[in-house]
Amino acid sequence: MRSVNFLPKLISAVIFTVVLSAGIIGVSYAYFNSANNIDSDAVMGDIDVVFSDIYIDQDSATDSSCVTNARIVDNGKNIQINIDNAYPGYTSTIFYEVTNNGSVPVQYKVEQPYTEEDNPVQLDIFENTEYIKRNGGKSQGQIIVAVSDGIGECSNYGLYTELNFQQTIVEIR
Repeated sequence: MRSVNFLPKLISAVIFTVVLSAGIIGVSYAYFNSANNIDSDAVMGDIDVVFSDIYIDQDSATDSSCVTNARIVDNGKNIQINIDNAYPGYTSTIFYEVTNNGSVPVQYKVEQPYTEEDNPVQLDIFENTEYIKRNGGKSQGQIIVAVSDGIGECSNYGLYTELNFQQTIVEIR
């Protein structure tokens, strides 16, 4: 008879031990989890790319009566180009400099926000395809302004370029 009364007590003791062990493990894990703080910051840097200088090569103009003016606008993000007294076949060259004031290296692209169908003045844009170093790195490029056929002489045009850029990955070899 002794074995019949002993079995429920043994089962109760095993269940009590399992519950007590699970409780101790749970409390220990909760304490460990609350005492363990991991603080981390991920700083990627900033990007600040601007047109920093512009120069019109007046000697490249095909006619001195046609005048090309250019200036940096929109906090250095665009170049505004004005052509006065334009005629078919007129060309001129604009040199520009781009500066990366940000803390990460970038690649840039200068684009015109319109197509040739929208405007008879074509901008052929040549930029440096290498990345620009961070913290004051510079790059140069040029824009060739060409007036296409089909316009009247002594026409005036206003154009914009856009400076688009993105962070780049620099491989060190």
